[in-house]
Amino acid sequence: AYYLGGKYSTAVEEFAKLADANISAEMRTRCQFMIGECKYQLGDYENAKLSYTASTRSMPNNPWVAHSLYRQAWCAYKTNKPNEFAEIGALFQAKFSRHKLMRPMRYLMGHSFLGNNEYDEAIKYFKAIVFQEPYDLIWDAALARSMECYSKKQDYNSIVTICQYLLKKSKSKSTSWKPAVYIYLADAYYMKGDIEESKRVFERVLKELSLIHI
Repeated sequence: AYYLGGKYSTAVEEFAKLADANISAEMRTRCQFMIGECKYQLGDYENAKLSYTASTRSMPNNPWVAHSLYRQAWCAYKTNKPNEFAEIGALFQAKFSRHKLMRPMRYLMGHSFLGNNEYDEAIKYFKAIVFQEPYDLIWDAALARSMECYSKKQDYNSIVTICQYLLKKSKSKSTSWKPAVYIYLADAYYMKGDIEESKRVFERVLKELSLIHI
C-alpha cells in the first residue's frame, strides 16, 4: 500500500521488517526486490542496485532474477557506469534470451550505445527489435532510434534498404506503423537528393494515413 501510494521511504521500512520476519526464502527475495524498487523510485540507484543484487543472490533460480538483472542494468545506466552496464547486459542475454524483458533490455542497451555515439553497436540492438513483431511502443522507439543512428552516420542508403524491407516483408493486418516507415523512407530519399522519389513516397504517406482514419 505504501509503495502504490508513492510513500517509498515508509515502504522500504515495512519491506525491511517483513524481510527480517520468519517468512519463506522466496518471500524474502521479493521483499529485497521491492526494497530495490522503492530506492530506485527515490533516485537512490546505488543502494537500489545493492538490493536488487541481494535478491538475485539469495535465490539464483528464482523467476525474479530476470527482473532484478533488468533493474540492475537500469541502475548502472542511470549512474553512468558503461562497463558495469555492459556486463549486466551480457549476463542477461546469456541467461534470458527468450524472456519477455529481452526486448526492452535490447532497447536499453542500444540507447546506451547511442548516448555514447557508438552508432554501429546501437544499430545492432535496435535492428534486433525492428526486424521482429509485434509492432508496439518498443518497436516504434527502436525504429526511431535506429533511423537516428543511420542519419548521424549519413547512411541514407541503409535507411532506404531497411524501410523497403519492412514494407515488403510485413504480413501484419495492422497498418498503423506504416506511415512512420514511409516518412523515414521519404526523408532518406530527400537527403540523397532524389526529390521526385521523396515526393512520391510522401504521397503514399498521405494515402496510408487516410486508410487509418477511415
